[in-house]
This record gives sequence, C-alpha cells and structure tokens, in this order.
Amino acid sequence: MIEFRITDFDCLSVDQSGERRFVVFTERPIELGRCCFFDAHVVLSETKVSYPCVVYTPRPNGKFDPPHFHMRAKKSFCLDELMNVGDLLRVESEQRP
Repeated sequence: MIEFRITDFDCLSVDQSGERRFVVFTERPIELGRCCFFDAHVVLSETKVSYPCVVYTPRPNGKFDPPHFHMRAKKSFCLDELMNVGDLLRVESEQRP
C-alpha cells in the first residue's frame, strides 16, 4: 500500500457511468505507471471514514507539472464536498486497464 497526502484537488465532471472524476495533487511525485488503474481509498482526516475510489495516470507527469493523478469515485459519496486538503489517499492494488 502507498499513502499520499492530498495537497489540492479539482473536481472535473461526472462520467456516463455516474462516477465523479477528479485531479488530485499530492506532496510527492507519483510513479503509478501510464494507463494503469489502481484500487484506492480516500481517508477523510476529520472523521477517519474511508471511501473506495480508483486512481490512474492517463499520461506521465511532465517535468514542470506538480505531482498529481486522476481519480474517480461514485457520485453518491459526495467527495467533491467531503474531501479536503490534508486527507489521505491509500493506493492498494492494481486493476486491469
């Protein structure tokens, strides 16, 4: 398991399958591999409640990009309202592409 502290995030959109998509920025570079999908959990720092999600990197972080990855989670979790800077993201296991 790899753990990242969230330093910022942007909520992008809701896709056709009803999942909300995010760009999540972290304190250190991420080496997840291009087009690999990983099971993960967002752990809210205030309540310690965790929510399942999937993280991925559609392209490698560029030389001048801040460390970040993309994330998707069920819209019903309302992570766009609950997630905060300082929350943790625990990346667990690789999924199929």
